[in-house]
Amino acid sequence: MKPETLQKLVMVLIAAIPIDLEEGMAEEWCQNPLSLTKVLQQGPMPAKKSAKHTLFEEFDKQVIELNLMGHARNALTEYQHSHRPIRYIGQLVQNKPAGLLTRKNFGRRCLKNVVEELENLGLYLGMDVMGWVPPDQRDLLGHVL
Repeated sequence: MKPETLQKLVMVLIAAIPIDLEEGMAEEWCQNPLSLTKVLQQGPMPAKKSAKHTLFEEFDKQVIELNLMGHARNALTEYQHSHRPIRYIGQLVQNKPAGLLTRKNFGRRCLKNVVEELENLGLYLGMDVMGWVPPDQRDLLGHVL
């Protein structure tokens, strides 16, 4: 086989197999294609999750999974006259602090508790969650992550 053809074949294989390439690996494989057989025998590595996908997984968690004080959890998750229940973290982070303080039985201590728990997850109140849909609404909308 011609070296140019072999190099093209190696490049096609590299593109087809989801693997993390260390610097210089592609060049090494082009010069010594037999070194690629080890990688091919191992099979494809699991694809890394994108930051957006990982963030959406956090948004999909339920508020009750947070380590919140009882009255803070209840004030968020129960239906109130002027407020809908907040079931998912993705719904919670869309709220501004002032908006949460208008909820019945939700005061500064509750707000502080929520902010601390969100910080532990690397999240904050007032986040833009564009593209995220609550899990219980995805089937209705036919939405897929």
